[in-house]
Amino acid sequence: MIDEDIVFINLFRGNPGGGEIYLARLIKNLLKLNLKIRLISPEMSLFSNISDLSIERIEGVEKGGFLKGSVDFIISSIQIKKLLRNYKGHVIINGDRASLVSLFLGRSNNYKLSCIKHMLIDGKFKSLLNKFSFFNYDNIVTISNYHKENYIIKCGSHNKDKIVVIHNSVDTREYSYSPVEFPSEKLKLCFIASLEYRKGILDLLSVVKNLNAKGENITLNIFGEGELKVQINEFIKNNNLNDNVFLKGYSSTISDEIKKCHVTVLPSYDEGLPLCILESLSVGRIVIATNIAGIPEVITDGYNGFLFQPGEVETLELILKNVINNPNDFIRMSNSCRDLIVQSFDNEKWLDNWLGFLKNELTG
Repeated sequence: MIDEDIVFINLFRGNPGGGEIYLARLIKNLLKLNLKIRLISPEMSLFSNISDLSIERIEGVEKGGFLKGSVDFIISSIQIKKLLRNYKGHVIINGDRASLVSLFLGRSNNYKLSCIKHMLIDGKFKSLLNKFSFFNYDNIVTISNYHKENYIIKCGSHNKDKIVVIHNSVDTREYSYSPVEFPSEKLKLCFIASLEYRKGILDLLSVVKNLNAKGENITLNIFGEGELKVQINEFIKNNNLNDNVFLKGYSSTISDEIKKCHVTVLPSYDEGLPLCILESLSVGRIVIATNIAGIPEVITDGYNGFLFQPGEVETLELILKNVINNPNDFIRMSNSCRDLIVQSFDNEKWLDNWLGFLKNELTG
C-alpha cells in the first residue's frame, strides 16, 4: 500500500501533446486505486476534467519564442519550488523541458524526485543541461530501451541504475480488435499527431499527392492540431486534394476513427514511443512509421507494419504501393497486429509496472 502523497508536475500549457495525455492516463488510473495524488500544472482542460484531482496552478510554458519561453520557465520553476517547500513524499516531473525544473529544485532531502522523459536527448547544449538535471533525480522513467541507452550515452553511465523503462501502453478493451478488409476502392490512411514539422506530415502529404497523381486512390484523415494547420489547408487546396485529404482536428472517439481506416502512417523525424502506434495495432491496423526511437521495439518490419528512414518519401511511396499490390500480405499482417500489444503493452501491465516502481521508491 502506498500511503504517501504523490505530486505530479506538468509544466506545459496549450494544446495537450502525447506527454500530457500520458500523464492524464496515469493519474486517472492511480486515482482509481485510491492513491493520494496532487498535480502542479497550468490551466489545461485535460486535467481539469479529472474528478477528485487536487490541482495547484502555476504559470506554465507554452510553445513560442525562446525569450518568453525562458521567462515563463523561470517563473514556473520558482512557483513550483515554493509549492514544494514543506512537502515530504514523492515528486514526479513529467516532460522533457519540464525535467529541467530540477535545476531549480536542487537535491532534496525532504522528498524523492523523479521525472518522466518521453523524448531523446540530442545536441551538446541539451546534453549538458540534462547532465546537471539528472544529478538531482533519484530516478528517471522513460518509455523505451532505446531512450535509456540514449540517456546513458548523453548523460553518463553513472546514471544507468537511475533509469527505469516503463513502456507506453494502450487500453486493449477500449481499443478492441476490428477485422480489416482489403481496400477494394480506396486505401484509407490515418495520421494521428500534433501538426508539427518533426512529425513528418508534410512528407506524407507529398506522397499522397504523388500517388493520387499516378492513378492510385488514396485518402488521408489527419487527426491533430498545431502550427502547420494553415499550411496543410493551403497544400490541400493548391493540389486539388479536397476529396482525398481531411483535417479532422482532435477526436474523442479516436478508436472508432482508426477502425475506419486501413493503415496508420507516422513519418516522424523525432519521437518517443507514440500512443497512436499502440492504439492502431491494438485495433488491428498495420503501421508504417520511421525507424527511430522506441518505434522498432513495437513495429517489426514486414510483420505488423513497415519501417523506413525519416525523410525518405520515395521509400514511403514504394511501401504504400506494395500494400496496395499485395492484398494477401496486407490481411496477414493486419491479423498479426494485436498479438504483441496484448502480450506486452496492455494498460494493466503498464499500471502494474508503475505501481511496482512507486512502491519501491516510496519504501526504499
